[in-house]
Amino acid sequence: MRICVIVATKMHLAFVQAIRWIGCQLAIAMLLIAFMAVPLLGQTVVGTITRPGMLPYYLAVYEGGNKLFVGDADTDHLLIYDGHSFDLLAEFAIEGGVGPMVVDEASGKLYMGTGCTAAVVDAVADTLIRYIDLQGSPQSFAGLASDSSLGKVYVLYTDAFYEPLHVIDVATDSVTQVPLAGFGLRVALAVNPVTHEIFITNLHRDTLDIVDGQTLATARVPATRGWSVVANWLKNKIYIQTATWRGVFVYDRDTGDTTVVGDGNDATLLFFDPGGNRVYTSSEGNQLSTIIEGHSDAYFHLPMHAATSDLSFRYSTNHVYYVGGDFIAVLDDSTQFLEHIPIDNPNPSSAYARAIEINQSTGRVYVVNDAATLNCITVVQDTDMMIRPPVFLGNPGDFRIDVLDPVSKVVVALFSSAYPEHGMAVRPGGGRVYEATYQKFSYLGALWIYAGCGPQALLTSFETGGNDPTVPAVTPDGTRIYVTNSASNDVSVIDVETNDVVTIIPVGQTPWGIAVSPDGSKVYVANKNDNTLFTINTVSNTVIDTIPVGSNPWGIAINPSGTKAYVANSGSGTVSVLDIASQTIIGTVTVGSSPHWLTFTPDGRHVYVSNTGSGSVSIIEAGIDTVIQTVIVGNDPEGIIVLPDGSEVYVGTDSTVSVINTSDYSVTTIFLDPPVPFWRNKIVPIAVADPTSRFAGRVTTGGVPLDSVLVRALQEGVEEARAITNASGDYCVFNLKSGTYDIEVSAEGYVPQALASVGVSVGRTTILNFSLSSTSVPTDEDVTRKFELGQNFPNPFNASTTISYELPRKSFVILTIYNLLGQEIETLVNDERAPGKHQVQWDAKNFASGIYFYRLKAGDFCEVNRMVLLR
Repeated sequence: MRICVIVATKMHLAFVQAIRWIGCQLAIAMLLIAFMAVPLLGQTVVGTITRPGMLPYYLAVYEGGNKLFVGDADTDHLLIYDGHSFDLLAEFAIEGGVGPMVVDEASGKLYMGTGCTAAVVDAVADTLIRYIDLQGSPQSFAGLASDSSLGKVYVLYTDAFYEPLHVIDVATDSVTQVPLAGFGLRVALAVNPVTHEIFITNLHRDTLDIVDGQTLATARVPATRGWSVVANWLKNKIYIQTATWRGVFVYDRDTGDTTVVGDGNDATLLFFDPGGNRVYTSSEGNQLSTIIEGHSDAYFHLPMHAATSDLSFRYSTNHVYYVGGDFIAVLDDSTQFLEHIPIDNPNPSSAYARAIEINQSTGRVYVVNDAATLNCITVVQDTDMMIRPPVFLGNPGDFRIDVLDPVSKVVVALFSSAYPEHGMAVRPGGGRVYEATYQKFSYLGALWIYAGCGPQALLTSFETGGNDPTVPAVTPDGTRIYVTNSASNDVSVIDVETNDVVTIIPVGQTPWGIAVSPDGSKVYVANKNDNTLFTINTVSNTVIDTIPVGSNPWGIAINPSGTKAYVANSGSGTVSVLDIASQTIIGTVTVGSSPHWLTFTPDGRHVYVSNTGSGSVSIIEAGIDTVIQTVIVGNDPEGIIVLPDGSEVYVGTDSTVSVINTSDYSVTTIFLDPPVPFWRNKIVPIAVADPTSRFAGRVTTGGVPLDSVLVRALQEGVEEARAITNASGDYCVFNLKSGTYDIEVSAEGYVPQALASVGVSVGRTTILNFSLSSTSVPTDEDVTRKFELGQNFPNPFNASTTISYELPRKSFVILTIYNLLGQEIETLVNDERAPGKHQVQWDAKNFASGIYFYRLKAGDFCEVNRMVLLR
């Protein structure tokens, strides 16, 4: 359930009165964004809810009945919609005008602030039950919050300097007034569902009011003047967005310690995500969302290309939704993969109303982007995968990087760059973009690192230690970056955590293209001026092989199985094929004129090669190493990349982007807005994130590759994806979410094989090679040396899961299960246990789908982990 907190200066009811004169606009037609047919469906707009002149100012969701409640500021009516069909179920007037709402799921009641009263609605029967007299003067509400385990709803006024906290008993709808001593403008409240304390900020006083929800006793502690407040119930800390300086005030309720996160942000809204134990801010004037780690209170910024004034979370998927005037930004909390959903709003208003509510059960996301202009609610369907990766286009002519949405085919953001001449790379899973360029003013070789999008997307830049850095390549685990330095004839190795140059490796003449093997063990470097391919061992960071290739080698691509590398030879119009196991060239493929860059389709079956001299793209069948198609694209094609679902290939050309449909090889041309400057009319580097996961490898019998072998990935007996080996025996099962799978391999005339519970993580490839005569699964018995709480298995799980933990000595153990609200729901262990490894099974058949936490306390050791129940 989302706590409704409305900041007075942004969501004041007076604004509703001011915009009522706006003429009723025509109903906006249903907005449907076309989505590609892929194995996994990502976030997409599924429709809109609208009516002429509607001003959807407040939203609330009743998950138990899959309903959406809309406070229409144009008519002061409460509108009730079916959350699935969007049908209007009921409508009635609200005396005193609509206000913020909160739904108590346990009782099935909705409470709405209406001036000096609160309206109570039966969310099940869609009827108005009563009005509760709050015995106050008509005021705007700071917000409402509920504590469902106590059966209480808390109401706070924002404009009255001496107003009490109003506590409504959900069972009887009776009201208790809790006086808040002293003068002040109280604007926000938050509830800790574990301690049942209510925290109230004050805009006029450097204090924080605290109310015990069980006894209603009050206290006051020194704090700061704040716009909003959230309770981190995992750590029992309070976060306040300050009103007197740019920063977030942190109050540790257990120790009494206070600190300030000096983030320099002008945001006014905070939100706490217990799934990731992080606090997020809105991104307003400076277009930055601050993300604060709950464990350490360290922070980083997520730049946006425009202001966002509201946000919310889908807890089961760890997705953060930001609301802008003409877009919805979706962030994966784990990888910081940021996705944009453009909303057609050609003239976003400066005085706006924005809101968002999420049905945690169904994944329906209801968004008001700009009530004054759009008069509608956009509905997005959230899923557990984000597969709308933005395409990053290096635009050296205008010193910028364009962020292209692959669905709408429009540029959704820009950020400035040094000079994106040659190469970019994206961290596995997404969230960071790496550009090889130079430092401004000094012109020394540098690596630029970006996050999010917008004018402040640059996180940092630092020297690589080499001259004229050209192309970066990231290791599969995302910990190291290898950068070719074409003028100094070496490769810089950079530690991602510290941004330190670990070492510099001498290579051949004018190193250019670079690629890392899927298992991360080797790096391959194409040296343009001595026609060689160098192999670097990533453990020792030394060159272990020098392999002659064609004339003027440029780009490199490695297949997902890690069995072959392909090198584009610009001077000879060929592609050299390297067998990685033997480190020998096993073939040469003739392509177009001056081939530069290559990309593999995610299934590993095809290689796309950009031919700069002939304005074409050659398509190689990887199993037989033969060109099967040549596609004419724009002039001077350079950078080339394929989307993670394999549906489209993007090619940077003279002043446009050519998009190749991989099913029929048709070409669509995208004209960038703003256009590429005429004096440097070329899109050179192109990069895209892959937030999915893959299994890949080779299937053989007696050392001979097997063609047409079926490889299936299953979870709980259900096939999630499959692949067929090519003539080289290579396969790749792609577009999977992270987790554990059972892998089955079968072919007619061969004994089938299977591997159980094989894990794969976001943006990674797990290499599995099979010989159909035998298989083995290694085991590793670890020695217990310390306290440790393991991740439950399976996770996500259905009905039951196993929790493991280790003890270095005999200890009294308490293992407890909590729900997302911090309520203790079951204790699995409460006894003394011997040292060693232990396992406990939790049978969750009587519990609903969602996120749960399990907490181990053994002596002084205490740790909390997260798990997901999916039915």
